[in-house]
Amino acid sequence: MELPEFGWRVKGDVEFAQKRRPGVPIGGIGGGTIGRSFRGDFCRRQINPASIYKYGPAFSDNFLLSVKGGQSLGKHSEEKAIRGSHGEGSTAPLVSGEKWKVTTLAGQRKNKSDLSKWNCGVSPGNVEYVGLFPRSWTRYDLRQEFGLVLICRQISPVLPHNYKDSSLPVGVFVWDVEYVGDEESVDVSLSFSWTDDGNGENSCSEHQAFEDNQVRGLLFNDSSEFGTSYAIGMMATNKDEVTLLPNFDVNGNGGVVWTSLEKNGRLPCGAVSLAFSLSRETRFRTIEMAVAWHNPRVKFPFASADANCTRRHVRWFSSAKEIITYSLANYAQWESEIDAWQNPILKDPKLPTWFKSALFNELYYVADGGAVWVDCDREMTSKLEDGDPRKEFGRFLYLESHEYIMYNTVDVHFYASASFGQLWPGLELSMMVDVAEAVPVQDKSVVWYHSSGGRLQRKYVNSVPHDLGCPGENPWEKTNAYLSHNTAEWKDLNLKFVLESYRAYSTCFPSLEQGPNQTWFLAKVWPMCLSVMRKAEDHWDKDKDGMIENDPHHPDQTYDMWVMDGPSAYCGILWVCSLFSMWKMAGVIGDEEESSKYAALMSKAVGALDAQLWNGSYYDFDSSSGDRRRTIIADQLSGLWSLLIGLESWDRASVAIEAPLSPALTRSRIESILKTVFENNVEKWMGGEMGAVNGFSPVSGRPDITAAQAEETWTGVNYALASIMLLYGMDREAFQTAKGIYTTVYDKSGLGFQTPEALTADKYYRAPGYMRPLSIWSMHTAYCLRSQAKEEAKD
Repeated sequence: MELPEFGWRVKGDVEFAQKRRPGVPIGGIGGGTIGRSFRGDFCRRQINPASIYKYGPAFSDNFLLSVKGGQSLGKHSEEKAIRGSHGEGSTAPLVSGEKWKVTTLAGQRKNKSDLSKWNCGVSPGNVEYVGLFPRSWTRYDLRQEFGLVLICRQISPVLPHNYKDSSLPVGVFVWDVEYVGDEESVDVSLSFSWTDDGNGENSCSEHQAFEDNQVRGLLFNDSSEFGTSYAIGMMATNKDEVTLLPNFDVNGNGGVVWTSLEKNGRLPCGAVSLAFSLSRETRFRTIEMAVAWHNPRVKFPFASADANCTRRHVRWFSSAKEIITYSLANYAQWESEIDAWQNPILKDPKLPTWFKSALFNELYYVADGGAVWVDCDREMTSKLEDGDPRKEFGRFLYLESHEYIMYNTVDVHFYASASFGQLWPGLELSMMVDVAEAVPVQDKSVVWYHSSGGRLQRKYVNSVPHDLGCPGENPWEKTNAYLSHNTAEWKDLNLKFVLESYRAYSTCFPSLEQGPNQTWFLAKVWPMCLSVMRKAEDHWDKDKDGMIENDPHHPDQTYDMWVMDGPSAYCGILWVCSLFSMWKMAGVIGDEEESSKYAALMSKAVGALDAQLWNGSYYDFDSSSGDRRRTIIADQLSGLWSLLIGLESWDRASVAIEAPLSPALTRSRIESILKTVFENNVEKWMGGEMGAVNGFSPVSGRPDITAAQAEETWTGVNYALASIMLLYGMDREAFQTAKGIYTTVYDKSGLGFQTPEALTADKYYRAPGYMRPLSIWSMHTAYCLRSQAKEEAKD
């Protein structure tokens, strides 16, 4: 049995420098996730927003293999010890009883005393893993020990444009077992054990066995109002020998379970187990197992008593038992949908192999980013207008980072929205409406901004919020959990909201068969766009030359440790592109007065940008004096990026975008900027093998060291940059830039499925598990636009 060709491939005995063991997480979108490493350990949980992430292996959550007969272990069978990282450096004897040999298939313990009778006799070198989100494959080559080869295929229902099954908190495990021994036959038992809180403790008040159609399993019920119930189960026919153990003492040594498996390959009565026989004539068997959890109501701990939300999946399912039964009956259909989505990309010979892995694996964050997907309650639903996307798709929150505990951070989601808009446009529209409704709201509570200093109002009227709150308060109602700077004066937030609103209007509706209305959406966001742009015009263009200015004393944009002085390349291009968006939206709405106003203001701003910052090769970093002005910022085209990936056809790009923004953003200038960034920020940084550094000084010939973030590589910014390169025919440069990110994160650092915001030259990183790298899907958009243009040219 072979593993698939594409995906992140790693051997089980690999040790990464960061001592991490990444892997594809389990679970759909918005109901919590469970991490499972490339060695098979269940090693992290994120179920309840109040507790965020729980790290560390739960050794009692395991697959156990029992074998009688088959390949002989040889003369050292009783004493054989496998040393390796699976046992954390300790010996792990492969236990052989009178008739049955037993081993766990994952060996990482949190404490040495955990289930001390249980042992893992699987050498890490005999484990191979391939991760291609939302699936993974783990191959156990146990031919020498047992005469068996096993492949566990893990499946989660993360399905584009599917707003029902994608919400399910479940993971399915399909085990293919092959007998490769020489003896006539072998008896095999595969067991799945589980505890319900990830800490090696059974906290649920009730454990019960169940049978539903062909599903046999265990339900761990939690009767508390906001508790989580779990279920494990397997498909089995009447002819299959299945045993169920509702309870066992996970705080003990595990001897009751282990001794029973040694003695007869059966559980004494907890966990689920299926016994079967293989032979030289019947060498294959498939076993289908699953784990599901049901956490129906979300309660944010400091919200008001009635501020609770119902998880999205509760619209269709009322228990973990129902979820697991449905999932085992329908996972084959999920895989058909996954194949139909992924295969055209995987089979495209023009795309690099590593890119195919990166593209799908970076989507892990849609599920594993602390996501909360809820339906609106009856009271709210009754107040929603027809056409509001939240009626059909509910409300969605996800964290900026595993460590930056803020929901739907606007300046960062701007980049990540490239994936939502393409794959789950209903969620993108829902998030945009929530942000729009927060714009006119003010929060007069006084907070201390610890970086910029001073006590100020938390949220100002007619300002785009930095975020929609945090799990510890009341999201949606209590915005701006970020307390480093007063983001009401950030120059990019308002502009990104305008750009993303226009892009969502342009791209999100064609794939939606029902629910939100395009006209309704534009009418909803347009007044907010007008208010935030008027604020920018009135307060941030102090000399009234058409170009906004950054604060020379404080960081006032997404680079919140990097000061920009006066007109800047990053905010200046965001500004002219947001003016373009306002002009286009006014035209659609039919507001001739605003259309004329923004056309004139756009022309004025383009002239100011050209006169003040263009140096013949790229736009200067800002308007400061000295060498810092000449810094090349890799992200200077992010405003243009948002317009480009919203195009329906690349052939019309020069007419649709470049001409109105001439001379500031003509094709020749864009190509010059991209060439300059690649030759400096990419090729002169880390040997051209770690993407583009944020800021590069052509004066010193090295990265800008005037700010910490200037000398970082931002992973999501690089993927967005690479997409623009693809659009302008710089394929080699695009893929080299993006490959530097992927190989550094996945292959060198062991940070896969937790891609950080920033990488540094000294092998450090910042903010693991981050939303911005979801921008990689803009590379797919760019590739499709170019491919479409080439096909149209043939016709």
